[in-house]
Amino acid sequence: MQLRRLFLVFFGLLTLFTRAQHPLSSQDQEFWEREAALLEFSANIRTLKSETGDTTAISIPLRMGEGGHLEAFTARVRVRGQSRLQTCYYPPLTLRFAAAARQNPVLAGQRELKLVWPCQASREAEDLVLKEWLAYRMYAAISPYHYKTRPVRVVFTEHRGRRRLERDLQGFLLEDHGALARRLEGQRVRREMPAGMQDPYYSALNNLFQFLIGHTDFSLRLQHNQRLYFLGGRYLSIPYDFDLSGWVNAPYATVSNTQHLKGSVGVVTERIYKGFRRNPEVLQQAREQVLGARDTCFRILKAAQPEFRDPEAYARARAYLEEGFNLLASDRSFQRRILNHLRD
Repeated sequence: MQLRRLFLVFFGLLTLFTRAQHPLSSQDQEFWEREAALLEFSANIRTLKSETGDTTAISIPLRMGEGGHLEAFTARVRVRGQSRLQTCYYPPLTLRFAAAARQNPVLAGQRELKLVWPCQASREAEDLVLKEWLAYRMYAAISPYHYKTRPVRVVFTEHRGRRRLERDLQGFLLEDHGALARRLEGQRVRREMPAGMQDPYYSALNNLFQFLIGHTDFSLRLQHNQRLYFLGGRYLSIPYDFDLSGWVNAPYATVSNTQHLKGSVGVVTERIYKGFRRNPEVLQQAREQVLGARDTCFRILKAAQPEFRDPEAYARARAYLEEGFNLLASDRSFQRRILNHLRD
């Protein structure tokens, strides 16, 4: 234990030194504050799935911009993800750009972008990806440590032999792990770390948000759908990939069985708290932080109402969010659903 603590102290000092090598870029921030992007490209889905992966990519020409102005680029594209890669027709993609391309104002220095778009070409799938984007927006309203996103309209031409099928899809661009570290002037930590060694407040905040949206497919210790960073002198995990949450309620979602929980979850829309024992004052402070963002979260959802293809999908999303906040606001429910379910 003492050796591990010494390692963490050393790593922290090393991070403080290397942080100066990657100053925060105002371009990074401006990129995410712009209007929705437009992305045009073409590919063969089978080729993407069979010829790319974690370590392999293929070059694809694309056009990107906003406000009717598009610039041509060549990106190294690869599929990513696990559950969606196996179950979705359109796999999540990573787009990587060469140094020369990053000088273009359209990219504003972005080295790598993750594209999240509908799983299937269906009306329902459009609303599912919209709800996942809203989960990122809501977490950004709750925690200063979050991934940035940007809506994108994807005009995708699919190659099926001699046929060319054009799809007009809604999605969003997701900040890369390295870009987040540079933006927050920190360092990504590529190792597992027990939750008890991570910042207690932001761990509790993370876990309470996951409870709010009914998400169990994550692990702070194993870094599953989380990434560990050293930021501002503390170690903390930042969540991503919320598609298996009850909030999104995707048809391919299954209940996570990777953790031993105090209780059971029968369906993905059922909430259960996955956090470990913490100082009760820390949990209460994190609870107040989440509840303090309630009005902002509902404003975020309300602003997106016109984007929902199915009015009933919006109504269900609002009801689910209302239920989650009510559970956190009730002292009785907080005791029964959170405090009584803390993990040892």
